[in-house]
Amino acid sequence: MVLNKKFNSCILVLLLLLNLSPLNANEKLKQINVEITSHLGDKQSFVKGDILKFLINLDRDSYLTVIYQTADDKLIQLLPNKKHYNTLYKADLFIAVPNDTAAYRFVIQAPYGKETVWVFASDKQPSSLKLTSKNLSNGLRLLTVSLETIKAKIKAHSENYFGQARFILQTSN
Repeated sequence: MVLNKKFNSCILVLLLLLNLSPLNANEKLKQINVEITSHLGDKQSFVKGDILKFLINLDRDSYLTVIYQTADDKLIQLLPNKKHYNTLYKADLFIAVPNDTAAYRFVIQAPYGKETVWVFASDKQPSSLKLTSKNLSNGLRLLTVSLETIKAKIKAHSENYFGQARFILQTSN
């Protein structure tokens, strides 16, 4: 029994020395600092008919995935989308979502309540992620997987860097 414990300890030390740690590789990811606000500022309440743009800032060049979580917990992928599938953005610039050429506008409508815009940043392009979804007529996608699954897939797909941020908005009629 003592020999077995010593053997296991030696194997663990060897794995660590060879950088083959049994720990999750995602624990080694470096942070991408992501900031998000709206063109109307932070802590805002929005009413029916308001048109919003979100402004995103990154501290390093990154690929973005932007998810809108509705008040009734539907998940809509804003980026990448049918028109903007390459989502590599430069650091230290404000990125408008949607931008002026987007095929959609972000208009406040029912259902109302707490809504969230999630931004995930990675050093690898997310287009190869297979997220089950339904295509919408405006080029966006209605996702049929959980937010936790989306985050886990993007994080696992990242090579060296990952970051996330969220913008919570309250909507009403």
